[in-house]
Amino acid sequence: MNNTVKGMSFVQSVFGDWLWKVTSLDDDSRIDADLQIHKGPREVDDYQLCELYDKLKENVKVFEVEYREIEGLRAHEEIVNAYYHTTLESLKEGHPIIMAGGHCTFAPGVVGALDEYYHVNKTMGIIWVDAHGDIKSKQPAITAC
Repeated sequence: MNNTVKGMSFVQSVFGDWLWKVTSLDDDSRIDADLQIHKGPREVDDYQLCELYDKLKENVKVFEVEYREIEGLRAHEEIVNAYYHTTLESLKEGHPIIMAGGHCTFAPGVVGALDEYYHVNKTMGIIWVDAHGDIKSKQPAITAC
């Protein structure tokens, strides 16, 4: 059995945290959310700056999650749906995937795509590293390649 990785798929997005809010419709309150868009820099910008994709010897393909409004769904449901479809598309390349950027609440879309692609009778391994420090600073980010 050959365990050599023949390629790598990166799934990335500009979407970050949620901007949660309470809305009232016909005296019926509900919690809703808007997406927070990272205008930059973001970690995937560092990957490009450091030429990470070029340095990898494997076949690399980058998939950008695209947000689309879907009638009847709210923003947090729409983005999970977008992550699902983008992840499923990346899995069809047959390579391991790395999720770069985003937010932990998008995980149901990723796991749903893994389940759909590999089917329920398979055991799957997921390593989810939430590697940000939630540190806010007025200093510019320093990138070391």
